[in-house]
Amino acid sequence: MPKAHFLRYVLITGATDGIGRQLAYELASKVEENFVIVHGRSQRKCEETIAWLLCGGAAGNSHSNVDFVAADFSKLVEVSRMCEEIRLRFPKLNGIISCASVLPTRKTKSPDRLELTIQVNHLAHVLLWTELLPLLEHNSPSRLLTVGSMLHNFSIDWDDLMCERGTYDKFMQYSRSMLMNHLATLYIHRLLFKHKKQFQVTCNVVDAEQHLEKPLELCSAKNDTQTQQLSTSDSCLYQHTNAIETLVRLAERKEYAGISGKYYDANGKELKLGADTSDVRVQDKLWKESSQICNAILGRKTATESSIESSFKYATMFY
Repeated sequence: MPKAHFLRYVLITGATDGIGRQLAYELASKVEENFVIVHGRSQRKCEETIAWLLCGGAAGNSHSNVDFVAADFSKLVEVSRMCEEIRLRFPKLNGIISCASVLPTRKTKSPDRLELTIQVNHLAHVLLWTELLPLLEHNSPSRLLTVGSMLHNFSIDWDDLMCERGTYDKFMQYSRSMLMNHLATLYIHRLLFKHKKQFQVTCNVVDAEQHLEKPLELCSAKNDTQTQQLSTSDSCLYQHTNAIETLVRLAERKEYAGISGKYYDANGKELKLGADTSDVRVQDKLWKESSQICNAILGRKTATESSIESSFKYATMFY
């Protein structure tokens, strides 16, 4: 548990590479204001990132405003364990920025026997948001930011979410995972209004404005050979122009305290939501399906109400 008092206690998923790493650097550089919790797939990657932050002068010399949690998002049980660790070690958490994502070079199943892209990019975050939203609400005002992508224009195939029957296209599946995260973020925004907790936790999506710098084949050797995946936050794949600055503004500035349910480009310009993204029926259906999959993997009973609804209902048991 941090000894000093900070204005913000921010968890960044996928903070050991690319945009997540750069964002951790920017936030940690404000030593008196921000406590940054770095998430990565392994303890080694997290420790390397913490060392990089310290060497670069971003964090306090005494390691005072950075720490880490490690969890492999291809294993939902690790995500659940990580959330419990966060509740115990960082009870003042009031910010989550979701950057973690992968783009497998071929169709790959996770250790949970789910399609890897959908699990890491979407389901792991749904589970994380479900378990940590009561903590954000308790520490309000809080902010939840999802790093999205302009590549979210493929409709969801409800009959084949895990792409088990159809032809596998890595970019199509990645696009669908981004659409799912847009929908899920807006679902949480609506849920907060339903429970009269609007603006206690603001929820927004930022287009990271990513573009390929090198062919995928040149980067594949750097990644986990077991899953043969590429992290889409890897600096060898993408350059993030103004997205870092926009994310920092949304995470810190007071003028965004009353803004929620919005979609921004990398320059901070509000974008119009697509028809699929703004359809509340699609949002509800996706959240229900995603929660059921997570519950099944974790061996939990599927409640008549959504898991995140229950988390609001019983939040007083923990706080």
